[in-house]
Amino acid sequence: MSAVRASEPAWRQLGQILIQRGAITLQELEEALVIQQREGGRLGEILFVRGWVTAVDLRDALAEQQGIDLEVEPPGRPTLAGADDRLGTFPLGRLLIRRGHITEAQLQVALSEQKRTGARLGQVLIANGAVSAFVLAAALAEQQGLVSASRELWASASRDPGSEQTWYEVRELEDGRRYRLYASRSFLDATDLAFAVLHEWNPQELHVIRVENDRDEELCWKYPS
Repeated sequence: MSAVRASEPAWRQLGQILIQRGAITLQELEEALVIQQREGGRLGEILFVRGWVTAVDLRDALAEQQGIDLEVEPPGRPTLAGADDRLGTFPLGRLLIRRGHITEAQLQVALSEQKRTGARLGQVLIANGAVSAFVLAAALAEQQGLVSASRELWASASRDPGSEQTWYEVRELEDGRRYRLYASRSFLDATDLAFAVLHEWNPQELHVIRVENDRDEELCWKYPS
């Protein structure tokens, strides 16, 4: 199964989708909106943290909101409806050059191949060996404004394995090997990054895992579903 463009997708409010799916009640939505107005933050995170919506229900609602169908297997690569409009405006290739991960020549080669094949830029760069999936994921996080303390989280857990910490990791699984791409204390930030990964390349398998005290506790999000 792959993520593909849903037929005639329309951007809708997350609360509306969750109610239509029967995941939350109108009363829960209204209470969450009051909390959001008073304290700020993202609606999905408020609902999730308070236990009013499950990780699976939130994942599916976010996928529907962003025009992704996780149940259909097409012949082509996964696409994300409207993703170009909602991703950061700073071009990914220029961001990678600015960070010193690729050269101008590597970018031009990748752009030429992208134009010729129709593949996504990230997929081309990975296939050419110009960047790793981890480097590309970090650039996507920066492009989308997902300020992540991934390395600090992992380092802190290693320094103090007995500390009480909870976070969400995005992991790519390929040929039986596991790669940690991103970590955040926010479940929504992790799923946003996972959707961005699906937009840029074709992972064999992608997970969002809830980690507590450096131990895997729950598989919250999975592609293919």
